[in-house]
Amino acid sequence: MRTAGVVALLAAVAGVRAAEWIDTDFNSAAFAAVHDDSKEGRITGALPKGWGDNSGWAKVWVDFSRAEEAQKAFLRVNVTRCENGMCQFAYMLPTPEGETYLHLTVSARSRTGARAQFGVRLAGAPYHFLWDATPALKTEWRDFSYDFRLDKSAVPIGLWINIQGTGQLDLASFKLAAFTREEFTQRLAVKAEGEPSNLIRNSRMPLGLQSGWSLSRDLSDGDEVEVDSDEKMLGPSGAPSLRLRFNTSLLSAGLSAPLKLWSDDKTSKTIQIYSEPFGVVMATEPHVASIFLRGSDKGKLSVVCDGRTIAQKPFDLGRSNNWQRVDVGFKPMLLARAYGLLIECAGKFWLDGLQVERGQAPTEYHSQAACEVALGCASPARVQFDDEEAEISYCVTGEPERGTLKAKVVNVYGEEKPLPDVTLTRKFLQPGRMRYDVFSDRPLGPFRIEVWVENAKHERISPYNELVIYRLRRPRYWGKDAPNSPFGTHTLSVTRHILMAKAAGINWTRLHDAGTEYIGWYHLERNRGEWTFHDKELDRYRKHGLKILGALSTAPEWATGLQRKHSGYGDRYYEPKDFDDFANYVRTVTKRYKGVIDSWDVWNEPWGLTFWHVGYDPKKSGEGYFASDTPAADYARLMGAAHKAAHGVDKELKVLGFNTMAGGDAWTREIQQNGGVENSDVICYHHYASGFAGGPDDIVELGWKQAVGALCEVAPASAPAGRDAGTTLRLPPKPVWMSEGSATAGSLGSGLYKHTVPYANDEDAIDTSDRLARFVVALLGQNVKKVFLYSMHGHNYFGPKYEWRALVTEEGYLHPCAAAHSALAWQLEDTKFVRREQIADGVTGYFFEGKERAVAVLSSKPGRAAFELPKSKHITYTDLFGNPLKKGQALESTLVYATAKELDDLRVLKNNP
Repeated sequence: MRTAGVVALLAAVAGVRAAEWIDTDFNSAAFAAVHDDSKEGRITGALPKGWGDNSGWAKVWVDFSRAEEAQKAFLRVNVTRCENGMCQFAYMLPTPEGETYLHLTVSARSRTGARAQFGVRLAGAPYHFLWDATPALKTEWRDFSYDFRLDKSAVPIGLWINIQGTGQLDLASFKLAAFTREEFTQRLAVKAEGEPSNLIRNSRMPLGLQSGWSLSRDLSDGDEVEVDSDEKMLGPSGAPSLRLRFNTSLLSAGLSAPLKLWSDDKTSKTIQIYSEPFGVVMATEPHVASIFLRGSDKGKLSVVCDGRTIAQKPFDLGRSNNWQRVDVGFKPMLLARAYGLLIECAGKFWLDGLQVERGQAPTEYHSQAACEVALGCASPARVQFDDEEAEISYCVTGEPERGTLKAKVVNVYGEEKPLPDVTLTRKFLQPGRMRYDVFSDRPLGPFRIEVWVENAKHERISPYNELVIYRLRRPRYWGKDAPNSPFGTHTLSVTRHILMAKAAGINWTRLHDAGTEYIGWYHLERNRGEWTFHDKELDRYRKHGLKILGALSTAPEWATGLQRKHSGYGDRYYEPKDFDDFANYVRTVTKRYKGVIDSWDVWNEPWGLTFWHVGYDPKKSGEGYFASDTPAADYARLMGAAHKAAHGVDKELKVLGFNTMAGGDAWTREIQQNGGVENSDVICYHHYASGFAGGPDDIVELGWKQAVGALCEVAPASAPAGRDAGTTLRLPPKPVWMSEGSATAGSLGSGLYKHTVPYANDEDAIDTSDRLARFVVALLGQNVKKVFLYSMHGHNYFGPKYEWRALVTEEGYLHPCAAAHSALAWQLEDTKFVRREQIADGVTGYFFEGKERAVAVLSSKPGRAAFELPKSKHITYTDLFGNPLKKGQALESTLVYATAKELDDLRVLKNNP
């Protein structure tokens, strides 16, 4: 059903030329009063012809106006208040009559750090986007450019701009041009001039996995699978080859396989490894990928593109134990972001000499240029702590003649410094080591080391290579348990991710999605009375000091009312028919893992049909699942059964209850009315936030009130204080954990990568890092005792957008926001939240106190002028990534930590002008 705003917009489409779907220069456009579909005066101002507001359905206050600055006019969208939903405005588009290619250019900025989503969307239900992007808006004007494709559409579509939370968005121009396939292909031919014949930058790997390469997210490196370079096995390229092998002792112990290549082979286990991503410009021509392999097993070579497999070929290396070349042809996809190779093989094998080129068949192997430079780091997490040497390995391969190895280091702030040149000889293989600690005033955070080779004429004779490495403070609980730590996430039981989490200061993991297969009832008791356990995976978490929040969830088919399979995922979340069966599952797992897991969550998001239903009807909207007439009461009974069963095993176990959400006031009240407080040791809720966090009445405080505020009505009158001076925060009767959520869902990009990705990486990594840190600090400022970010397993490969990714890049290595979390955790671990206080207009301080230190986290409201940090010999100021602030620096847009020995030492912060 369309709102009046959309109906009005549809009328503006008539007469628009297909080649120019939108051409708005806000400097010269004529503005007209906006239509306020809210009927409450919440939408004010004016917009140019063709544009219209679509925020009437939401509880937001928006003003559209024509603003001027330095003799330049532009559209300013000012969202001053957001209680529910978001600001939306749109421009209706012609309905594509066939395959259509579009080029969008936008000139935009945000002085308040607003997050705006641009996308082509269906005008009516189900309102999903056909294409979208979220540019990294900064205070200065930036031009953004995008190419995308639309298919024939039978329903109206429009260009929608969504603004999450509050803030300002400024637009100077907005142009959307349409092309036919032939016109678009002509543009590609121009871009393809000078494209290298081998599209792979790192075709040989004498130092192991290079930037962009990754193991399947389910494979644990170092224990299940070993990956390294083999100096004794030179490949056809002349360099040491990459060796991959399963740990044979684990195979004999029954390692669960992530994939079986052949359905008739019950024992087949495969290693899955992704190559670096590459781009294809001439997507209208056939291409072929090839690789040299050595081993004695079967396997498969696939070409993946933006989350899909577009070509694959099985291979059998036989028993000759010689190098064999395997190739697969593929037809590229127009407008794809990233391609990659997926190599799958059983047992042990070596690989070398990658090549991707135009044509039907592979030509003789050659690297992209005369030389290549490999980079290496001993840490599987690519982390070096501040008490370790800031040094990495390099290896030049090829024939550089009188070449020079060039290198530079770029930090997260965009500063860069060159490293000393290395004079090369004529040797084919030239290894060495280089230091990268060149920023003495900013020694912490992510650093991108870029390398290349130049000849005597200063011409580059190698592709660029890079390594993003994280230099962090050694966490306070590195390799140790921290049961009282508030910092958690969701991660699979793979060594590199466990180490990454611990390095970022995270000490807890929740077993939902990432770990459901280790603990969920569906997976453990497939047939009544027949149990399969995953002790090794759980022990791996504990080996490294990661505490576990077990999730008592899912149900096998025999225990539910499942009549026919619909979805492999949702079908596991039917309500159990007999809660006594569920209680038996709870007793079984809590008894088995007594001393291993001492905290348990009950189910996941039972307020949503995907996770709590009794039946399926394909005629129903959404996924077709439907709940009982009393879903909250049913869940409260399940919660009670779990609580009783777990405490029957060990009364010290913590059982989480309510399982509510930001916006879940009605659900919370109904669980409360059905014995929720009595049947829980911890109250948990979920919150995905996109608005401003870090001050009074922010998105975090609003979400907390919506989730658990109703429970404060039953709190004792002596509830502890913990809010702004002169007020008291009444707390729920049990501790509160935010057991799943994020402030960066859908907004994480490629971090600090530049040469690794074959597309423009325009992410503002400082902004996304600040959003995450603000979210966590604000939650702790609501007396939330633990925060579980979702999710470190929410990745796969480059190209598609993974909305639920947290702390990691597309292929699963650390994202810069993990460095910000590391700094935050190092500051706040072993402290207790004391109060939130306004220390100046638009500046909030969150005060924490521990045995050895006191910390104030300073947060500035968007758009506020820089706040001069008070001078004090007792206070040390550090920035978002833990680096010391220079004397005279001010609090601007990102968080600042003020640390002292005593809380009283921080009083100087208050009321500083």
